[in-house]
Amino acid sequence: MSSATLLRLGIAGQAFGLPVADVRDVLRTPVLSRLPRAPAGVCGALNLRGKVVVAIDPRGPLGLPPPPRLPARAVVVAHGPDVYALLADEVTDVSELSANLFGPLPGALAGKWSTMAEGVFRLPQELVVVLSISGLLAAIAGQATA
Repeated sequence: MSSATLLRLGIAGQAFGLPVADVRDVLRTPVLSRLPRAPAGVCGALNLRGKVVVAIDPRGPLGLPPPPRLPARAVVVAHGPDVYALLADEVTDVSELSANLFGPLPGALAGKWSTMAEGVFRLPQELVVVLSISGLLAAIAGQATA
């Protein structure tokens, strides 16, 4: 990998990234419908051009504090044949980052986030954790069966 193009977003003050190849849309102030009996981490559904999309709040699985208000953005991502909306506080930009800045999670995060993150880009001003959609979905499914 010579570089990676990421959509950068903020959740609870932490910088995260998603590969732009997985991103289908970015929505402003999503309107969510409740899903009764949904597992923790699934906070509702939204209507995206006639298609029902499950909205995921990554805060719970990642152990981040609950939001003070509804998240301002929903990043629609593809995972296999399905589409999910990942809630975020902000979407900052699209960045092409050099592969030599990429590495494993720091030791303090490695245990807790190891299945939900692909690794981290170490930038001079911040760490950008690259999220794993499959890992987040597996963590939510694990919470539902626990």
